[in-house]
Amino acid sequence: MQLNTAPIIVLGCPRSGTQLTARILGGFPGNFLVTEHSLKDKQRSCPEDRSGVVDHAIWWRHFRFAEYDELTGRPAVDMPIYDAGAVQKVREEYLDLVGTERLVIKNPVHLLRVKMLQEMFPEAGSYSASDILGIQYNR
Repeated sequence: MQLNTAPIIVLGCPRSGTQLTARILGGFPGNFLVTEHSLKDKQRSCPEDRSGVVDHAIWWRHFRFAEYDELTGRPAVDMPIYDAGAVQKVREEYLDLVGTERLVIKNPVHLLRVKMLQEMFPEAGSYSASDILGIQYNR
């Protein structure tokens, strides 16, 4: 039996169960989790994320954004301007990080980037957390 190595992208709004889902998936042997947590918060908030990077920074390095915050220099709205070359560079950076492990990405802002993620990882599976209790009690 061959294991599936396609990336997993965890999508969902904050407080919808995505962090728990990502932590469970990221804790499996052979999986490599990358999240939006700052480097100082990773150990406390998400110890399964051993990437050493903040997910936002990968995108900020390769994409341009329409507007930047004057104080921080960060994008004012975290929706990148489409660039096929940047899509490929971000894919390569993720894959360089994981080596032979399976990539698991979790960042709520990726809800704005679904089409780019589909282009970046057409083989990826995704988990979208929405109304978990509604699904659980649906008859």
